[in-house]
Amino acid sequence: MDAIVSKYAGYCSGVKGAIKTLDEVIAENAAKNNIYTLGNIIHNPKVVEDYKKKGVYSLDDIDTLKPGDNVVIRCHGISPKVMDNLKLKKVKIFDTTCPFVLRVHKLAKALSSSGYFIILVGDKNHAEIMGIEGNLKNENYIIVETVEEASKINPKKKIAVLSQTTQTKENFKLISKEIAGKIMDEVLIIDTTCKTTELRQNEVAQLAAKTDIMIIVGGKNSANTTHLAEISRNIITKTFHIESADDLKKSWFKNLKLAGISGGSSTPYKEIDDIKKIIELY
Repeated sequence: MDAIVSKYAGYCSGVKGAIKTLDEVIAENAAKNNIYTLGNIIHNPKVVEDYKKKGVYSLDDIDTLKPGDNVVIRCHGISPKVMDNLKLKKVKIFDTTCPFVLRVHKLAKALSSSGYFIILVGDKNHAEIMGIEGNLKNENYIIVETVEEASKINPKKKIAVLSQTTQTKENFKLISKEIAGKIMDEVLIIDTTCKTTELRQNEVAQLAAKTDIMIIVGGKNSANTTHLAEISRNIITKTFHIESADDLKKSWFKNLKLAGISGGSSTPYKEIDDIKKIIELY
């Protein structure tokens, strides 16, 4: 069987930076201090497990940290309050927040300080959104994920719409259109979706249109991987979101000729390439 891998598959630049920093911390940790990440370093179970074997542990509660501990902030970023609390702990901080995410933090803070009611398009339980949320003032904001949720927003005098970087471009456009259609004095819409994510999503749509089956590789807890699967499934129903080669089933490929493969920004290219080689044997 033939298989095509998306040219945008593999780690994005933000994830590459986070992984590089964590590897350097491990290599340079001569004092053998504890190494923690705030939440999983990336949304990839296998990668997280591999780092655990190297003595890196994911942490959700910073209260247990001790002075001198190494703390790596993942590319999703954290809120200013959490950062301040980390500094009070006197730990060694390694900030790998993605530059695209930092840009949204700065925009959110500036617009909120200027009196705009902020509408964040994204998942309220996602680490990136929670970090951005920490820059907003006086509960003068709302987080929405669907057009239906956006339709219930009451008109405001000044509104600014921002997006989680891993949102689909289409969802952001639909929600922005719904908001702009309301009677308001001022609506400022700033597309803060990640350009690399957009390219990856477009490539998946193109692959799905010309293949018999699509395999999307990445953590089930990865927002951008889940969106890739959604985009593909809207075009070709025979789309499967898997976390590893162990999830593949030979029966999926029966009587098919061409498979398309892509993965989220937290999926190593080697993992995708290994899956490609397995599929080509079917």
